Amino acid sequence: MRAWKVVLILALGACATQVAVRPLMDRGNQLSTLHVEVSGFKHTDGQLMMSLFTSEEGFPGDADQAFRTLVEPVDATTMNVAFEQLPSGYYALAVLHDENGNSAMERNVFGAPSEGYGFSNDANKRFGPPSFEAASVAVDTDDVSIVVNLRY
Repeated sequence: MRAWKVVLILALGACATQVAVRPLMDRGNQLSTLHVEVSGFKHTDGQLMMSLFTSEEGFPGDADQAFRTLVEPVDATTMNVAFEQLPSGYYALAVLHDENGNSAMERNVFGAPSEGYGFSNDANKRFGPPSFEAASVAVDTDDVSIVVNLRY
C-alpha cells in the first residue's frame, strides 16, 4: 500500500507545472512600461477591461485589489494598450472583453465564462483561474511587451 502512495505522489509531481521565476534586474528607481497586445476579439461590441496585479491577493477576479486597472472601448479585433511608470516587479494581468458593457464577467449555466477573457503568459487552467505565479511577468526593463490571446 505504501508503495502505491509513493508512486502516486511521484506521478503527480511529474505532472505538476512549475513556473521558473527569474530574478529581477536591479534598476534602482527607474520605471518601466508594460505594452500589452490583446488579440482575438470576436467583435468590437463592449469594452476591454484589464486588471494588473502585483500579488496573488485578489487575482484575477477582484479589480478593487488590482495595482492598476484600465477600461477602453473595443475598437478593433486586436488592441494595444500600455501600463506606464511601473516599478520593477512581477505583475499578472487579467483581461475581460465585457461585451455587454455591464462591467462584470457573464457566465453560462455551468458557471463557465461566456465573454472573452485572458491572462498574461496566456496562463490557463482546465478548471478555474490560473495562479498569480503562472500568469506573472517580470517587468524590469524600460519596455516589456506581452500578448494576451482572448478565449471565448
